[in-house]
Amino acid sequence: MERCRRASVQKPAEHQSGVRGVTYDKSTNSWRAKWRDDGENMAKTFSIKELGFEKAKQMAIAHRRAVESRHYTFVGKGSSRAARRR
Repeated sequence: MERCRRASVQKPAEHQSGVRGVTYDKSTNSWRAKWRDDGENMAKTFSIKELGFEKAKQMAIAHRRAVESRHYTFVGKGSSRAARRR
């Protein structure tokens, strides 16, 4: 690695959010926040055309985090899975 001058950590691609549940949707040119609510897949899209690339991405991330804080309680390793869900 050192001889090749390659970094061990790769820079994420432009179309990756780095946040679980937030993806770029090429077909609609938008960022999408996805989650599950009572077993049903839910999603909300944020248009790049209307908001701009970075603002749409940040809004999708914020929405995903807001949904997580409303629906989930993250607890330590020793807790049961049922206790994590409100």
